[in-house]
Amino acid sequence: MISTSASSFMMHRRRMIRLLLFVLFGLLCVGESVGDNDGLDLGGGIVTQTNVERYAALALDLRDMETHIQSGKVNDATNVYMNGHNSGSDATGRRLTLHRLSDDLANLPLNDTCPSFLYQLYGLTTRSTKVSYLQSNSKYADVRVRTYLTEDPSKATTATRVLNMWMYSTYLLYQGLDRCYKRSVADNPDMIQLGGGGMDEFIGLWIGKDQTPGRSDGYGLYTWSQEMGNYFGQNDPESPVNSDLKLLYQEGVTALSFTNACTPNNDDSMPHLWSVAQRMMSKATIPLMQGLIYAIANKDRELTSLYAEAVIPQVVQCRPSVYKRLKTQLLGVGAIDYTMPENIIA
Repeated sequence: MISTSASSFMMHRRRMIRLLLFVLFGLLCVGESVGDNDGLDLGGGIVTQTNVERYAALALDLRDMETHIQSGKVNDATNVYMNGHNSGSDATGRRLTLHRLSDDLANLPLNDTCPSFLYQLYGLTTRSTKVSYLQSNSKYADVRVRTYLTEDPSKATTATRVLNMWMYSTYLLYQGLDRCYKRSVADNPDMIQLGGGGMDEFIGLWIGKDQTPGRSDGYGLYTWSQEMGNYFGQNDPESPVNSDLKLLYQEGVTALSFTNACTPNNDDSMPHLWSVAQRMMSKATIPLMQGLIYAIANKDRELTSLYAEAVIPQVVQCRPSVYKRLKTQLLGVGAIDYTMPENIIA
């Protein structure tokens, strides 16, 4: 026979066990990311390994910008662009904003930035290698967005997407590669935080929050790619660019998951990730090209000028002769001649 005190103890113990199980269940089933090691479900089978909420939430800032512009509240749109609204803070406590995507790159020493940004400056300056000349164009994206907010607000969100967000997405990829390289040659790799290896950060910014897979109902780079794919009749229902980027993301994440990834004990990590990042960049450039062709086909001068500024400087890294011709026709002084578009897009 069990005593009254023993019975009370057993009952109290069972209650404590149930309470602990309830708490543990809640922690396991929590629906939102609360730490840097918690992944983010972006839909369509993409769940990041780390918390990239602050990058994904920038799509909502772009949404709010456009909402304010449509309502004629340009000052409110400018405030969202400059100071943010939905995105979180980084490790230093600074809020990540659409403006910062451009400003942070512009203020980096040239040897700390990414190849895409360097080629952009190189192309904008007619292939100058003079540091001061390159740096004089470093705020090209922010200057255009703010000019639109003042003079033609209807183009501001498009400019933010194709200039600020697109370029920063490439920077995130190369930043991940840089961390991987530093770990792979370090005596103590654990001292260098790999984060999402550039893969999580890129895909978080590309897809963004509140994005339905295979649809153009979001606000970030994924929806932009959907729009371009739809215009060219490519979507099924997802644009080939978005589908390929998701597959490449999975390949990159798999490489990062291997034992001793990005350490001196694994010689394959860096070359593999470099290959993945280069293929991702090739895919991510396609909507820029499509946007330029779309603008030319529709004889939209301002949109042509915007996409030309985003695309043509990138061409210098592979086809200098084509770059020179396109720069003269689309970025040179004077009106764009639409009478013979085949000369432009050939």
